[in-house]
Amino acid sequence: MTITQRQASERGPRRRRTPAEARDEALGAAEAILAREGPPGLTLQAVAAEAGMAHGNLTHHFGSSAGLQAALVVRMSERLAGEVAAATLRLRGGEATSRQIVDMVFDAMARDDHGRLVAWVCSTGQADKLAPVFEVIAGTVHTLKATEPAGGDPASQGAGVITAALLSAALSASLIGAPLQRAAGLADDALRDLAARQLDSLRVR
Repeated sequence: MTITQRQASERGPRRRRTPAEARDEALGAAEAILAREGPPGLTLQAVAAEAGMAHGNLTHHFGSSAGLQAALVVRMSERLAGEVAAATLRLRGGEATSRQIVDMVFDAMARDDHGRLVAWVCSTGQADKLAPVFEVIAGTVHTLKATEPAGGDPASQGAGVITAALLSAALSASLIGAPLQRAAGLADDALRDLAARQLDSLRVR
């Protein structure tokens, strides 16, 4: 009996899952591995062991480790896009300051290790797999534009620019923020302050 078979035996019989449940649980297991080990740990074998599934089941759903990583990026992007949309509406309604919104988006990007995973997918020659991510962002911007106040100028200060500014700043900070601030002789939260000032200049009033 192999180690994998013995581990599966010790866990007992695998329970039946619907395809949607299996996919969701696999991605949940992948997020747990990402938090512990970073993007390199996201292999089909590791996720199968984490989720208590057969390797073949994951192959059926994702095709390869690259497919799994891309699916996880989309899942995390959908969650982040929802948070950005809610944050933008709060900003418009005067329910939060620009700095509070920046902190929320920056923290979400860092908390989920979203930035590192996006960078990993790109660095391994899979940038084309991020197309669904940009579809999620486009959908969010489209929804927000439908609620923009009359008289706003979407080309210069609307939902698209605000969303792009927030996400690009948060992504950069999640990857190189700390060493960049140290190299430039800046305070630990300098990039967040800069993003908040930029947001104040872009927001629709």
